[in-house]
Amino acid sequence: MKARMNPKVWSKHEITTTKRWETIGYIQMVSYLTGKSTPHLEFAIDEAYQNQGIMSKELPKYLKRCKKYDNNQLIAVVKKDNVASRRLLEKNGFINVGNIDDNVTYIIDLRLTPEIIEAEVKKAHSVFNFHKY
Repeated sequence: MKARMNPKVWSKHEITTTKRWETIGYIQMVSYLTGKSTPHLEFAIDEAYQNQGIMSKELPKYLKRCKKYDNNQLIAVVKKDNVASRRLLEKNGFINVGNIDDNVTYIIDLRLTPEIIEAEVKKAHSVFNFHKY
């Protein structure tokens, strides 16, 4: 796999205002590598519309639509100090898998339901506690 000069956009959702129907943000799934690779989730909203719960409403709907694509996994990379985006990702099932420099990397598997994730976490904790020295 090689890096693309311009990311391939798989799916894009524009977020608009209901009053003037102007675009105020977007959510998109993009691929930065050639070949079969896990796409990245990107989202942004104009500063004037931040902290109003708009992205909290739009992201779950977008993720639901993403389930129809072949690849059920998504990666999201955010700045460590972007607490609102980190909270939004975690609230929607993304799992923190590590930090690189000033960024935090999250991943989600859209096939997993919250119940499956909770059961697997409990199973892992019970195994860990059982083998604890």
